[in-house]
Amino acid sequence: MAYMIHLPVARWGRDFLERGLIEARFVKPVYDGEIAEVAAVENDGVLDIEVSSRGELCATGSALLPASAPQLALADYQSVAPVAERRPVSERSYEVGQWLGTLPRDWAGEVGAQYLADIRESDPIYARDDLGHPGLLQRVMNKVLVDNAILGPWIHVGSRMQLLSAVKAATNSRPARG
Repeated sequence: MAYMIHLPVARWGRDFLERGLIEARFVKPVYDGEIAEVAAVENDGVLDIEVSSRGELCATGSALLPASAPQLALADYQSVAPVAERRPVSERSYEVGQWLGTLPRDWAGEVGAQYLADIRESDPIYARDDLGHPGLLQRVMNKVLVDNAILGPWIHVGSRMQLLSAVKAATNSRPARG
């Protein structure tokens, strides 16, 4: 997802970081250190994106720039403590309508800078405007899944992300909550 986000940010800039919508389906892994090629074609305001590595298609997705971000109220969401005892994953681990708890995490400052290095992001918008990369949200959400159950080997196969605002990297000191 982090590699895919580069193209809509290149196309729409900060506007995408403030209200963009991206969806991805991951069909094969891209391993750390491998070269990933990301390409997009724009059709009627939608970027159709593909990621290839090792000569194989690894991910497909799309991105678009809605006229505005949906309006949400933080009061509609609950702060939930981490589960007292993580148990092996089952049908009950992630029930529809169940809030997931998580440990507070600071993902600003050095953590955000390290993430940019990890994904080899070179777009100057993040440093110039002191913004966090939306792909870090995927990393945080994967940690939320781990905070709530003992998972065996697993593969993230798809995501849909609606951005609601650009995140200030240095000033965002509130921990992420699931």
